[in-house]
Amino acid sequence: MKTLCCMMMMAGAALPLFAQEGAEAVEAESPKALKWNGGGDFRVRQEIYDRLPGTGGNISKYNSYFRMRARAWGEVKNEDFTLYARVADEFREYARKPGHRYGETPGELILDNLYLDLKNLFGGHLDLRIGRQDFMQGPNFIYGSGRIIADGTPMDGSRTFFFDAARAVVKFDDKNTLDVVGLYNSDKTFSLGTPHAIGGDYLPLNCIEPWAQGLVEWGGFLYFKSKEVEQLPFDLYYIYAQKSSYALLNGTKMQGRRLNTFGFRVAPKITDDLSAEIEFATQYGYRDDGKIIGGQMGYAGLTYKLPSGDSGVKPYTTLSVLWMSGERHKSSPGMADRSWDPLWARYTFLVSEMYVYRGISGVGYWSNLVFPSLEMGAKWAFSEGGNEHAAFATFGPMLVETDDHLGGGDGSLYGYYLRTRYDFPILMGFISKEKKRGNLFGHLTAEFLEPGNYCTSHKMAYFLRWEISITF
Repeated sequence: MKTLCCMMMMAGAALPLFAQEGAEAVEAESPKALKWNGGGDFRVRQEIYDRLPGTGGNISKYNSYFRMRARAWGEVKNEDFTLYARVADEFREYARKPGHRYGETPGELILDNLYLDLKNLFGGHLDLRIGRQDFMQGPNFIYGSGRIIADGTPMDGSRTFFFDAARAVVKFDDKNTLDVVGLYNSDKTFSLGTPHAIGGDYLPLNCIEPWAQGLVEWGGFLYFKSKEVEQLPFDLYYIYAQKSSYALLNGTKMQGRRLNTFGFRVAPKITDDLSAEIEFATQYGYRDDGKIIGGQMGYAGLTYKLPSGDSGVKPYTTLSVLWMSGERHKSSPGMADRSWDPLWARYTFLVSEMYVYRGISGVGYWSNLVFPSLEMGAKWAFSEGGNEHAAFATFGPMLVETDDHLGGGDGSLYGYYLRTRYDFPILMGFISKEKKRGNLFGHLTAEFLEPGNYCTSHKMAYFLRWEISITF
């Protein structure tokens, strides 16, 4: 609690310093001088969904609710270090469920980020970040395209993304780096207040089944990035993940597991207008009972940027296929399953948010999927030198690799899937255009699934959302 109070005071105290132009000018003269900064953001969104397919042929009922998330941050830094802290709170208001207690006001004030950066150690060849930190920044990922490592706290959706981790970046030169990371993610966090979670006295951060409790994940990874060949950048990685056993809401105990993942990602630039992306990973490990587990994941995509002409619109089209193995050899001696474990990619930005909300294998648990798709989109300028509008639509059939009958049907077609999204700036730099402070922006997204024979439901499922955010 003492730490939280100090952080909030730091974030609040930092804001008046924006007006101290004289002080900033003095600090600019010396890179060793301490610089203070702070700010925050507020997001409101409404989500509406109905008839999302689930396990055993169940489908969700109509639901509509508002999510409000507020965050405040503060930092002190110079050229050698940064100390950064952020707190967050999210609560919900349900349109048709007054008895649904999750997210009553006030919600749960969370220590969302708290880390120390140490920069340019050993002659500029090493950077360290120690503490609670995000491995994704908005739509951008630190590691690849986010198919392996993205969200350390997937169970609470986009309320938080953090990992409790120590991250070292070894810089061999300007084009080759190696990230060495150790992490530990508990099912609880430092907080004030209560989220009024259903089935418990707190909202789980990283479980798989709804409102399950007790999952703790830890491990580490090596992630090498190379841009030695400008037209052929690539990544190589090894990840070790260990998961504790945990209990479902009905008392069922899920076994822990130890898993090794090896993979690579390459993003060749074929021409100025044509590029590709290929990623493959394989897993091998054991459950607590000694049975073998593992799986494979693959992605291949080809993107063509169409000529923009004089309009300033930059259209593109991407043809891709995503594959994640399903359960195989489950009845073989010594085998548990060979389905893909999504590790820390159990989040809402991978292909579908609908699938995350009502996943067959668990909340955000991407596995047993073959998804060929066509995406068409475009970006265009908001104003000269300003942020861009962006819109896209993705369509394709979702299939299961192994018919495990969890959807209730007798086939392998999960359904035909369509997703559209439009991101738009509204007012940018209304506090300071030079410092890019004060931005108002939003997005609209809609998803539709026409269920196939893997599901017992024959009614179209949909997920809708609008969002407005402000940063300062």
